[in-house]
Amino acid sequence: MAASSSPSCGARRAAARWPGSTWASCTSRRARRRLAARPLEARPGPLPTVSLLIVAYNEQAVLAEKLRNSFALDYPADRLQIAVVADGSTDDTAQIATTFDGVAVFYEPPRRGKVGAMRRVVPQLSGEIVVISDANAMYSPGALKALAGAFADPAVGSATGAKRVQSGAGGEGEGLYWRYESNLLRWESALGSAAGAAGEILAFRRSLWEAPPADAVIEDFHLAMRVVARGWRHVYV
Repeated sequence: MAASSSPSCGARRAAARWPGSTWASCTSRRARRRLAARPLEARPGPLPTVSLLIVAYNEQAVLAEKLRNSFALDYPADRLQIAVVADGSTDDTAQIATTFDGVAVFYEPPRRGKVGAMRRVVPQLSGEIVVISDANAMYSPGALKALAGAFADPAVGSATGAKRVQSGAGGEGEGLYWRYESNLLRWESALGSAAGAAGEILAFRRSLWEAPPADAVIEDFHLAMRVVARGWRHVYV
């Protein structure tokens, strides 16, 4: 007599005599395998070179604070390029940027919007990783290391981080939304790729740069999803 064993999921599908609950259990196990957590792979090696691009339009009120915040980040100075693009600004944004040694300043009079500024300047940056930020977005000291560390995994093409809104001036509701959004991004990332990004803290491999359409409205989402569409992971850190 042949030894007996439990039929495979394929055999169960094919055999009409097996109850429907058995098929459900098979698909459930497959779903669990597909949804298994995918931790980032850590590979030893030097930190990548990073270009932090601050997109600033008429931001004279906050740019100096943002640049001081950027220089204080915990990242090797010889591996960090800090750049400001101030296209179209009619205040002292560009002039303030030039008062900081070591800042690459890009300015042209025509106002092109954030997407236009990125399309013009990103190809001129030098870092292996480009981080897009706004002038009013202050980073925690370890933010760049956390973002750059994600790229030690060779499957990662882009990364985003948490956005925390300061309280006051009606920010409570927006802050609640971003806490909710951050949890979604974290869960999605753990399963493969996050389906969104915070435009104030978005990093990507410069080699994967694909300029968004000039009329793109949500450029951070476009950039991240184009990375995913090309077979790379987009993660939340």
